[in-house]
Amino acid sequence: MRLFYNICVFCFIYFSGTLLSFSQESDLFTSELGSIDKEKQYSALALQDWKISESQLSSIPSGNNIFIEQIGNNNRVNAQISSPNLDARFTQAGMGNEFSIDLNAEKVKYTLVQSGDNNYLLDHTFAPSRTVELSLQQNGNNNHVEKYGTNSITNKLEFNLTGDSKSLIIRSFQ
Repeated sequence: MRLFYNICVFCFIYFSGTLLSFSQESDLFTSELGSIDKEKQYSALALQDWKISESQLSSIPSGNNIFIEQIGNNNRVNAQISSPNLDARFTQAGMGNEFSIDLNAEKVKYTLVQSGDNNYLLDHTFAPSRTVELSLQQNGNNNHVEKYGTNSITNKLEFNLTGDSKSLIIRSFQ
């Protein structure tokens, strides 16, 4: 009889511990979903404070400067830039944003802000004796931009791509 009692107590403790561990997993999963929403809210707040004043820009030493800020998950950067005078600022806030840049120019001034999810930029420019300036903001989800080359017409362009699933392709050759 005592053996039966010990087995019942053991089973009670074992199964109640198992049930508690399953309920903890469920609560953990719910809290992870809540943290994803909070992460998107933090991304939006970070972009509001991203604007750099002219006095801050003038205090940065000249030469080759590159700043990359990533907020979120699975954001990817592939930047191959060859320039004696470089000022590049890249910000990704969201999830799954990607940019791939291959630049060769005398002077590069580049600003990119990707706010949202799954935005993409591809830029291939080979202009060793030219200045390349571009300012691009992708606000939304699933936006796609491709830029090939540069010339006097497409230099110093500023784009603000707002919305979802927008595409822009720029081909500027000599």
